[in-house]
Amino acid sequence: METIGRSKIIPLLNADQIFQAEQSIIDGALPGENVYISHYSLPKPQEGPSVGTPASNSQRQLFSKLTFQIQKNKVNVFVVADNSRTSGNYAEKTHNELAIKFLHEQGAYILPYPKDYVAINHSKFVGNSRAVVISSCNASLHSADAPDDNTGFLITGPAAQNGIVQAFAPQWKFSVEMDSAGWSKQYPPLLLNSVIVPDDKVRWLNTAPKEELHQPEDATEIRETYEKLIDEAAGAPPESYLYLEHFDLSHIHLAFRLLLAKEKNPSLDLRFIIDPNQYLEGLKNGKQDARVIAYDLVKNRSIPIRFARVLPHPNGEEDPQRFHDKFAVFNDRKVINGSGNFSAHSLDGNKLGGISHPRNREIDVLVTDAESARAYRSKFLDDWIYRSFADPEIAAKGFQGSKTK
Repeated sequence: METIGRSKIIPLLNADQIFQAEQSIIDGALPGENVYISHYSLPKPQEGPSVGTPASNSQRQLFSKLTFQIQKNKVNVFVVADNSRTSGNYAEKTHNELAIKFLHEQGAYILPYPKDYVAINHSKFVGNSRAVVISSCNASLHSADAPDDNTGFLITGPAAQNGIVQAFAPQWKFSVEMDSAGWSKQYPPLLLNSVIVPDDKVRWLNTAPKEELHQPEDATEIRETYEKLIDEAAGAPPESYLYLEHFDLSHIHLAFRLLLAKEKNPSLDLRFIIDPNQYLEGLKNGKQDARVIAYDLVKNRSIPIRFARVLPHPNGEEDPQRFHDKFAVFNDRKVINGSGNFSAHSLDGNKLGGISHPRNREIDVLVTDAESARAYRSKFLDDWIYRSFADPEIAAKGFQGSKTK
């Protein structure tokens, strides 16, 4: 862990660490302080019994902790939720509706992200003025109980405040501007110290629609950062490495860029681990599916790819555990992590070729920190040796084998 002025970067390498860090941020909010949450999948108000993991236990306490802080300590809780699957009929218990209604009734300042501007608000962000958790992990029962393989960072100090100003605040302000329900009329304004502390170790990244940032071009910071990282790897010294663990591998433009990097730098140790079910689902849809095309592009040009082992859900759900990581690590120096999948849906803007096509709203972070990068490299190599397979069918069945080659 390196100190950045008064800031620290702490890698979170599994769901247990992520949920407990999020809970510590909520618990650590001071009376009258603000808590900021932007999440795709919120827990339901009543989830049923825990399966006994630390993540499962922590997840089931999120709403009770928030309610206590709101009602007892007068903490101001600002929440941007996904609104992609709500119907307006709470009896149907559709995605996030019960959570949105419940938090509103408890006194949280909660707004659905305007669904006409993005496919989904896919962010995974929890913070106060002193600490932020940014991760790949949804705040859902499935992510806590399985638990899906997820990673993130706990970032404290000025770098955390930068994240609230640069990542959360634009989402909130745009949600207020576009609030059709009128809830925001009852809410206090989001007053923030908007000073950004210069920081060469932590850079916050967005895939905001141009309407949100009121910008003339549809910029995509996360995609641009991946492009620059891949290009840097292409020109790196011999024996350099670039490792990627992702839920998906379907961004065709970036797949070509990876191929070009390997051609320019043959000694580059370039590897990719992905979720097997995403690939198998794409395969069933035929070769036109981008998940299959991008995989074949990279695999057929000899970039090593493996499929992560996934296990059945402990509660017997049909949806299995998912390999849900979304990170890249380069040369013990840099890590990109957050909510963005390696897909056009996550990393491209709202307009593709001049045609309007809603994409996800994501938050990622670029961390330049040697100890964090080494922690992520170690996780990748451990997953590559012990928890991944060349055959997606074996990986999807959760084969409990010994070491793999």
